[in-house]
Amino acid sequence: KDVVDAGSVPDVPPPPAGHARVWKLKDCTSAAVECASIHDFLNALAHDGLEVPCTHAYKHRRVTPVVHVPDAERLPLHTLSPSLEMQLAPLPTPELERRLAAAERRDTSEEGDARDAKRAKTRGDSGNEKASDRCKITRHLRLCRELASSMRFERPTRNIDGVRLDAKGETYAGKLLDALRAFDGWPEDSKKRKGVGAAAYAVIKRKDVDKIIAREGTSPETTAAVGNKVVELFRLAQATLNVACGVKTNEGDEQIPFDAVAVTRAFRGSPHVDARDTSHQYVLALGDFSDGGALCVEEVAEEKNVRPEDPGDARDTGDAGDGDPGGDGAGRGKKTRDGERRAPPRRFVPTGHVLRVNVKNRVARIDGRHVHWVDGWSGERFSVVFFCTRKENAAEMQATAAHEEWMAAKQREKVVSMR
Repeated sequence: KDVVDAGSVPDVPPPPAGHARVWKLKDCTSAAVECASIHDFLNALAHDGLEVPCTHAYKHRRVTPVVHVPDAERLPLHTLSPSLEMQLAPLPTPELERRLAAAERRDTSEEGDARDAKRAKTRGDSGNEKASDRCKITRHLRLCRELASSMRFERPTRNIDGVRLDAKGETYAGKLLDALRAFDGWPEDSKKRKGVGAAAYAVIKRKDVDKIIAREGTSPETTAAVGNKVVELFRLAQATLNVACGVKTNEGDEQIPFDAVAVTRAFRGSPHVDARDTSHQYVLALGDFSDGGALCVEEVAEEKNVRPEDPGDARDTGDAGDGDPGGDGAGRGKKTRDGERRAPPRRFVPTGHVLRVNVKNRVARIDGRHVHWVDGWSGERFSVVFFCTRKENAAEMQATAAHEEWMAAKQREKVVSMR
């Protein structure tokens, strides 16, 4: 039902818990969203939006608190840690089904399929693919809640430290922090990554930096240009990473491979998977923040002795994409032209733990192809993420323990060098 403005939403009973009522506004460019509770409202903001039902499907819409919310701009969203349901949401539906079946010792997929088919038949749209998509979203969210409930809405956490910066690294990091505070080239909100919450979010690609240098140069006369501020950010970030990882910065020396740097201000929660990554990430957090702000990643271990008949899960390194439980013959490996079987893809299963890495003035290495997020924090926080999306820098997926061992080894090297 149309309403004149956001302030004239009819006074009706609130929607059920976990749901929202959407009122279309007269301007046809926005809508008023009513949540059942402040908890649901904060969850919607933490998700950086809602999946709003439209005529043929669901569309993602950003949410701005404007109605009956005192001091909305000061809502402490970044102090909230994502709930277990939010942590599970980025997983593909088949993986949620697999975990729920393992947790409850029963397969819920057939029940869910029968239930969805019955609903579609009742609506008379069993052949409508877009209508079934709406059921998939509802089903995915239901599985998240059921799985979280089976885990009693919590799971154990292990705390570790990233690689600490030495004196030289802290010097570079201080310059990088000053550059981030002064940076005024943040993209507009409409260009933010969907579903990721941050006050400001920018991606600096190596190829774009090379183009800026070729076009503008780096002379003192052009240092005020936004392009050269981007170049300066990129170079400071690269130098900080090299020093933290013990890599020499001389020309011709081997550098840490990465294609782009994502810099954010006030990044919050946002459990997600970086499906386009081709290798692991390096993460650094800077600023005057406290009470959290750790990088959290779902801990996984490599599955040993995969049986030929094992359908696997969605956390493998084969060609299966999101929603594909592994593809045909995923556990057996494909044949080469010579008739020999290739080694089956490496598979990873959750350990049931979360690895919580302290990244304040420290560098962590994780695999962004597994679910990860940021713990709640307070104060001022900037994050710098180095990642790869090109095939030239591709690296195989590894178990969480391998990255933990890398961080421990780098820290030991620093301790030895300081003696």
